[in-house]
Amino acid sequence: MPLVLNEEQVMLKNSAKEFCKSTPVESLRKLRDEKHPVGYEPDVWKEMAAMGWTSLIIPEAYGGLDFGYTGLGQVLEETGRTLTASPLFSTVLLGSTTLLLAGSEAQKESLLPSIVAGESTFTLAVDEKNIHSPFHIETTATKQGDTFILNGKKVFVLDGHTADYLIVVARTSGNSEEKNGLSLFIINAKNKNIRIHRTSTMDSRNAATIHFENVTRALRATKSLALFRQK
Repeated sequence: MPLVLNEEQVMLKNSAKEFCKSTPVESLRKLRDEKHPVGYEPDVWKEMAAMGWTSLIIPEAYGGLDFGYTGLGQVLEETGRTLTASPLFSTVLLGSTTLLLAGSEAQKESLLPSIVAGESTFTLAVDEKNIHSPFHIETTATKQGDTFILNGKKVFVLDGHTADYLIVVARTSGNSEEKNGLSLFIINAKNKNIRIHRTSTMDSRNAATIHFENVTRALRATKSLALFRQK
């Protein structure tokens, strides 16, 4: 069954198509050949935020447009046509969605407006193997008093070398293949116990390998509270 877009979604799609004419494939090749330290143009990201793309799936209560995933899908499709480099996928689709599904009200009020404004970038750190295996989690979050201490490694973290915040899947109980015992933690990427190594992929996507070494997060701090815990 074909997807039928309404008038507003068509307008959004057309505006995204027009915008992406200014970011053709040649722009990505230039970023690649110059070994750009960020991997995308910050000014382009600011323009995306100004156009409301960062707020499409975020409810109005947090400053968003609440336009829905169909609208975001149209924008992502057009940026994909021209391989426009940006943290739109990692920050909006992955980051915002995770916060909306699993974040506390305090976290949503604190963090989602900064995504809408284009002030903060996020990414989701899940994979630990060369293939996507979301329940194979060896990264541990060990509770000590009122804190959790994280240790482990994540690979192929999209935009992991530039994200301001990492939403990390860590194991609080069980064995490495169990579906239960997983938690989500928001961690400031500038934490001194985090080592981030940018990796070069064949398709020039920005990714990183991230090591966590005794990263301590206080449970009661809004921006580091465990998002979701399976009993």
